[in-house]
Amino acid sequence: MLCLEQEWREVQALIGKTGKESLKRRVSEFDVDKLQLSLASKVKDLLKNYNMTEIRDTSHGAATFYVWVRVLLLLHAVKQCWLG
Repeated sequence: MLCLEQEWREVQALIGKTGKESLKRRVSEFDVDKLQLSLASKVKDLLKNYNMTEIRDTSHGAATFYVWVRVLLLLHAVKQCWLG
């Protein structure tokens, strides 16, 4: 449990960063058109081990981020389908 708590503190520190490397800034500037298919596939594979209920029960903030990522993956898949 201590290991998980330490990891969570590290994640919180990363989320709290400000400036060019801040998570909020990186999220707001993310361009789904620049998302490479290989990365989208890796992310989709990582997320298959989780579900919305499990994540929401753990953290509402994490659930919001999870939904954002899932929407981006869906948008990316639709664009790939339409644009070839």
